[in-house]
Amino acid sequence: MDRITSVPSPRNRFSTDGEDPITRALGKLRCQTVLISKCLGKKEAHSPQKILESLRGTGILVRNWDGPGILTAGHVVRDLICKESSMRQVAMAVDQSLNPTRIGSHGHWRAQIQGCIVRGVGTRKSHHDSPEKQLNDPDIVWLRITEKDARKLGPDGYPGCIFHNWQQSEKTRDKEVQKQRRQETRLWVCGRTHEKSTKLLKEENEFSICAMTSQVRRESPVTEPSDGWDRFDYTLWADDQSATRNSDREICKAPSRREEILSERPASWSGISGAGIWDVRHPEGQTSKDLNCSLVGVVYAEHNVLSDEPQKLRGHGIGSINRVLGRT
Repeated sequence: MDRITSVPSPRNRFSTDGEDPITRALGKLRCQTVLISKCLGKKEAHSPQKILESLRGTGILVRNWDGPGILTAGHVVRDLICKESSMRQVAMAVDQSLNPTRIGSHGHWRAQIQGCIVRGVGTRKSHHDSPEKQLNDPDIVWLRITEKDARKLGPDGYPGCIFHNWQQSEKTRDKEVQKQRRQETRLWVCGRTHEKSTKLLKEENEFSICAMTSQVRRESPVTEPSDGWDRFDYTLWADDQSATRNSDREICKAPSRREEILSERPASWSGISGAGIWDVRHPEGQTSKDLNCSLVGVVYAEHNVLSDEPQKLRGHGIGSINRVLGRT
């Protein structure tokens, strides 16, 4: 798993000096989180509203033993697949928010890149599918990208920060983390929500879409992995507002109204599909000031939106991630 460290760079406008370990860790998660969008024309690409409408979901920058790529939910890239391609090519725009290697009014940067679906399921899913089908059918995909495009997203000036090293993570992950039992602490979800992005755009009248973090609890597995896919439900913490607000203020350097929007819990988590679930803790047997961030899940659905039960996110676990990355 990746160690959170401060890498000096002349382009780094978000210094980690003096920040607490959690703030540094959450900043790292946002660096490794991207927003996946439909490619736009030159005129549309300058319209904040058009960019917002083009967003399809969230993705995680991961480097495994085969190279760099993006891990996301299959349905996120459903309408981005090039119809004429027999190699399952995906044409997409990748938006990065709060990337410390980029300079901009809100640290935002966009690139149009090509991806190739190496392995995965769920690309044929539709919002018209039944709720049961959306929840129970596996939905995860691994997109390979070229080293050239990887350098666009993670420049040489900030080596090792942008892509999560899955191979290293597998070697050093804590035993308790690997078991993926019910867990009430140390888990964070990092991704975009449409509701918050819309509010930011309305309030500030400029491009202000960010990847946010919130604490979650992992429930017991919702399905037995007899089909080779492990899936879990995650419930949102009821008391994570102060932690989220503090971390967003440190990262965004935001005015008070923006902080209010970022700390609000959305009524719907639409847009969070493809987001990572991360275990953030001290290395096993150590008490160093830096924390390890281990990727342990990928979100693909939400449910209980209209009921009195706690709102839940459903995601794939470590076994599913290994399967699409070609490890199993």
